Amino acid sequence: MEKTLPYWVEENPLLIGILNFILDRRDSQLERGKEARISFRLDLRAGSKRWLEVLEPLRDPDQDEQELWNELQHFAREYQCFTVKPNPKRRPGIAEWQGAQLIFRDASEEQLRLWLNRPSQGLRRY
Repeated sequence: MEKTLPYWVEENPLLIGILNFILDRRDSQLERGKEARISFRLDLRAGSKRWLEVLEPLRDPDQDEQELWNELQHFAREYQCFTVKPNPKRRPGIAEWQGAQLIFRDASEEQLRLWLNRPSQGLRRY
C-alpha cells in the first residue's frame, strides 16, 4: 500500500468519514480491551448519531451520491481496507449503495493510521 493517502480520497467526504469512523471504532475497542470485527451498513435510517453524520454526504444535494459510491467501491477494490457486500434484499429502484455492508480488514489498520496520521493510542492484547 501507499504511504500517502490518495488525493481523491481526501476529496470524497463519505470515504474520508468512513476511514476515520473505522479508526474511531477500533480506538474505542482498544480502550475497552476488546477487539471485534468492524462492519456496518450504509443505511441512512439506522446507526449511531456519529455514523449518520458520516453518511450525511449521501443526503447532500451538492454531492453526487453515485460518484461517492463509485469511488468507495474503487477504493475497496484497489486498497483492500474493507470489503463491500451488496445488500441482498435491495429492491428495484433503490440505490445500489443503500444497505450495502462494509467489512473492515484488520490487516489494513496500520496503513489507515499512517494515511490519516492517527497512531494507535492503546496496546493490543494478543
